[in-house]
Amino acid sequence: MKIYPERKFVIRFEDTTRFAIATNDYNPRYFKEIDERPVMVPPMFGVVYSGGSIADPIRDPELDIDLIRLLHWAHDMRFLSEVRIGDTITSRAYIKEIGQLKNMDLICIRVNCWNQKGDAVLEEEGIFIVRKGVYERKERRELFRISNKDERQCVIDEIIPVYEEQAKWYAEASGDRNPVHLDRDFARSAGFREPILHGLCTMSFVARAIIDEYLDSEPYRLKRLKVEFSNPVFPGDFLRMLAWRGETLEKVEILHIEVERDGRRIVKNGVAEVLPATI
Repeated sequence: MKIYPERKFVIRFEDTTRFAIATNDYNPRYFKEIDERPVMVPPMFGVVYSGGSIADPIRDPELDIDLIRLLHWAHDMRFLSEVRIGDTITSRAYIKEIGQLKNMDLICIRVNCWNQKGDAVLEEEGIFIVRKGVYERKERRELFRISNKDERQCVIDEIIPVYEEQAKWYAEASGDRNPVHLDRDFARSAGFREPILHGLCTMSFVARAIIDEYLDSEPYRLKRLKVEFSNPVFPGDFLRMLAWRGETLEKVEILHIEVERDGRRIVKNGVAEVLPATI
């Protein structure tokens, strides 16, 4: 298990609001004090203050990862305590696993984050696969089918627009400037018809919908979000997010999540853990 150096990040209001806007999230709690609560930080901003650490293994010359063949396969974030404007967050990554998935190389990166008081604020895992070749369209069409859930049981059913400049906005706000999201020639060399949206931007759309539509716009009630990315998202797409209520475990409600576009899954096996309103 290789452990990487610690990184520090200071939480600034201008950075958190830029991230919120880049992910189409206008929850007023991110912009001003409400009900005597200080300005809040979007939970998914964790991908920004941990971003340098999660990139360390990807950029590690010993691993020699080819970005053209790299795909973000899954992501899991556990929000342990609230992050405040002015906090200094320390993050550190380590490689949890290197293995194989359907003849592709797989790497699981774990990042732990804590604040200046030593309190843990985020546990994060990103799973990436390194393909043997380009991402062929035929393979995508065989992989994705919408599950047969009763839409009447949905607690969230929302259409999410992806704007033409979304990837650029997200890259600027998050610091993730992987050229597969910004450069047409690079994206085509990786097997895509045009630059694709960051998976973590799609995940941020999901978090926003959960908080706004199910948690009364109270971000602190989102305790975990886990997704698997099934299909690329392109500028101009319209996504449909569906969520179903699952079981309740130790005072935490479970939501099951899918995101689709034109009958094909974008996010599958999504799980959110949320605090009920009475907690």
